[in-house]
This record gives sequence, C-alpha cells and structure tokens, in this order.
Amino acid sequence: MSDNMLRILLIGAPGTGKYSVMDVFAGRLPAGSENNSSCTVGSVMLEKLDFPFSDFAESAELKEKIDGILPAGAESPSYDEVIVMIDSSREDLGKEAEAAAGCLAGRLGGAGLVFALSQADLGMNGRYWDTLKSRPEPRLVSHLKEKAGVVDGIAAKAGLSSHHTVFFSAGGREEAKSQRLPYNIGLLMDAMLEELPEEKRKTFLDSVGEVHQTWKKMYLSGEKWGGIFSSAFGEKAEGAGRKFGLAAGRVSEIAGRIIHG
Repeated sequence: MSDNMLRILLIGAPGTGKYSVMDVFAGRLPAGSENNSSCTVGSVMLEKLDFPFSDFAESAELKEKIDGILPAGAESPSYDEVIVMIDSSREDLGKEAEAAAGCLAGRLGGAGLVFALSQADLGMNGRYWDTLKSRPEPRLVSHLKEKAGVVDGIAAKAGLSSHHTVFFSAGGREEAKSQRLPYNIGLLMDAMLEELPEEKRKTFLDSVGEVHQTWKKMYLSGEKWGGIFSSAFGEKAEGAGRKFGLAAGRVSEIAGRIIHG
C-alpha cells in the first residue's frame, strides 16, 4: 500500500448504504460505480464487500471472505479503515454486529474501525422522524442510541475496543419522500477521520471534495478551538474546546443541504 494512498473497506449486506457512504465521501463517483466492488477517487481507494447477513449460518462464508483480504496476524493493515454498514431499522441488528465483529477480531492489524448504522429515519419504522427538519425526534434518538450501545457492547466483547459507532441517514431516496436530506453525515465523517492513523488524516482532509468544504471547516474549527482551550486550561479542556468549535460552525440541516445541493 503506497504511503499516500488511503484505502477504506466497507462491509455490509446489500442495501445497507455502502454506495451512499462512498458517494458522500467522494462527492461524485464515476458513473456505474455502484455496480463495482471498488473505485479510486484521487488518492482514496474505496472498496466494498457485500455479504447477505440474512442467513447467519453463513457467517463462516463472511469469515472466509474477510480472511482473504484481512489475514489474521498481519503485521501491517491491508486497509487504513474498515467501515461496517448495518441497517439500523433491522430488529436483528445485534446478530449482524456479532457476525461482523467476530470475523474482524484479530484481523484489523491497526486499521481504524467504524460501525455505521444507516437508515436512521427508518429506525422505528419511520415513526418519530421530523420530516420538516429531516432529523429524529427525541424518542427515536433514544432508540437509536440504544442500538448503538448494543453494537458497542458487542464490539467490546469481541475485543474491538477501539472504534466509533454512528447512526445516520444518507437521505435522497425517492421512495422515502419524508427523508430527502442527510442526517449525521458530518458525525460519520468525523468518526471516519478520528479512526484513521495520524499520518493518513491529511490525505483524508485533502481528498474532501468541494461539496464537503463546509464539513471540513467545521472539523478544523473544532481542532482549532480544542488547541486554544488546551493551551489556556490544560489538556483536559481540549475536548470541550473541540465541541465548542464544532457547535459554533455546525448546523446539520444546512450542512446536509450543501452536501446534497
């Protein structure tokens, strides 16, 4: 793997949003990319691994596939980051997380790990979703946080202690007119960046397309204020400074409109 190439692997069942995440990151993918297992955008290689989680007896097949691209005991990771896509509206979400976590344990080789719970707008069968603001109401937020907590617990049990879990909706689906704008995309990109090795974060930021300049400004604002708070009040205040910087610049609905035009 070349030093300046950023390689990201997305794992998930068909329809869980792998292509949407690829498109969100790249801004505009080459025509026909949704039918390919991989594509390169600038210095970023995005690859997909489809697996039908509907039959959990087939988890051995997933393990075999993952072993081919993420061999156990490898000294250096084949990928800089692995993103596990899970449909947050599924009742058996925990089983999907268990299958993925069990297969990934001991195979990441230092690669970052993000569990991306997609289709947040359908987390409670479309209920408790604010269609005007394109975001969940408190009851749905609580429900989604519970699901994220389940995934976190499964990951920790499998020994995958270093990871991020984010629930989001990519938006833009024609059949779901109640959800046209993305939700939590900025937080997903935060998680993707935070899980990358330090030396690859610049590649990530440099690769952000024009449509994501708003998110990039939000992130850098957080980093800036984190440094200011840390210098003024000590390292323990860095987190508060980052949150202040993000809050000062981020309005999710506006960012969503900019991302999707």
